[in-house]
Amino acid sequence: MIKINRTKLIPKLLIFLTLGLIILSFSTTVQGRGATIIRPIDDYAGEYVAFLDIVDLPGSFLAWADPDSGLCIYPHAVEWVGPFAGPIPVFNFLAWEYKVLGQCPHGGCIQETEIDEESTLISINLHVKEVPFLLFNWYVSGPYPFWYNYEPISAGTMNYNFQCKILFNTEMLNDWFEKWGRLPSIFEIIHVFPNPDFPPTPSDIPVITFMHITAEGYLTEGGEGTVKVNQVAILDLDTGDYKWPVEIIIVE
Repeated sequence: MIKINRTKLIPKLLIFLTLGLIILSFSTTVQGRGATIIRPIDDYAGEYVAFLDIVDLPGSFLAWADPDSGLCIYPHAVEWVGPFAGPIPVFNFLAWEYKVLGQCPHGGCIQETEIDEESTLISINLHVKEVPFLLFNWYVSGPYPFWYNYEPISAGTMNYNFQCKILFNTEMLNDWFEKWGRLPSIFEIIHVFPNPDFPPTPSDIPVITFMHITAEGYLTEGGEGTVKVNQVAILDLDTGDYKWPVEIIIVE
C-alpha cells in the first residue's frame, strides 16, 4: 500500500477499461483521435526524484503495506539507514542503498493513448526479476513516527509485476519528458508534484487511476520462507482518494 488515503470503490467501468488497455498494449499504432503508441519500458525509469528541480536522484521511495498481516515491503531496497538524529527525527530514505530498476532484469511496455486534445493516458506494464527487498513491521512503537524509521525485520529477493495507469496533461507530459528524458515517477506524482513550490500547477498534476502489484520471493535474512504480495489501488473519481480492495503481504 503506497501511503495515500482510501475511500469508496471506483465504478466497474474503470476495471474493464484497465483490462482492455492491457490487451491493447500489444497492438500497433492507431491513427486519429484516441491514437495509441507504444513506448519502451525504460521510459519509466523507476522511482526517480527530480530533487529541487535540479538533479535526478535514483532510488525506490515507495512501499506496500498490509495492515492485516502487519507487514510492509520495500522493493529495490538493499540496506536500511536509520533516521537523522535530532529533536525531530527525519526519515533518511536518500541514504538507503538500492538496486534500482535499471540494475534488475526487467521488461514490458508502456502504452500511450490520446484521450482528448489536452489529456493522455499512460499505461505501464512492468515485469522485474531479482529484486532485493526489505520487510518491516507495520506495528511499531517508539520515538519515531513511522514504521520505516525502524530497522527491518527481514530481507529477501523477489520478482514482481506492476501495472499502473496515469492520466496526464499532454503539454505537461511533453515538457517533462523533454527535460528529464523519462516519465515522472510514482513517487513524484504522489509526494512531489502536489507541493505548491514545485513547477506543475494543480491542473497539470498527473492522476494515478489504477495500480496493481503482484510479487513472489523468498527471505534471505531474518528467517526462512516465501513471500507473496498482491495489492490493488483504484481511484475514486468523485473524491480523489483510493480504495484498496486487495492488500496482501504474507510470509509462508
